[in-house]
Amino acid sequence: KTNGIQGDLRSGEVVKPDVESVEEEKAKTGVTYNIVFVTSEAAPYSKTGGLADVCGSLPIALAGRGHRVMVISPRYVHGTAADSKFSNAVDLGSP
Repeated sequence: KTNGIQGDLRSGEVVKPDVESVEEEKAKTGVTYNIVFVTSEAAPYSKTGGLADVCGSLPIALAGRGHRVMVISPRYVHGTAADSKFSNAVDLGSP
């Protein structure tokens, strides 16, 4: 057991923290933050390097610790609603 995370890390995998460690962390801090990531890429939607890996997995880990997290990223031309990677994406209709 390492920092409450189980399993091996592989590129593109989402890591979920142990329920026990999340509850311990919440009990210790009791503080919840609203966090917004504004990024040019976020896995699995758009990826050219390590930034996408961080912006695709760190928000999930922070949300697992009880924080309210939002990721804002451009929707590039190559991605359409028919693409399975974009099935959970929400278009805010902004220009």
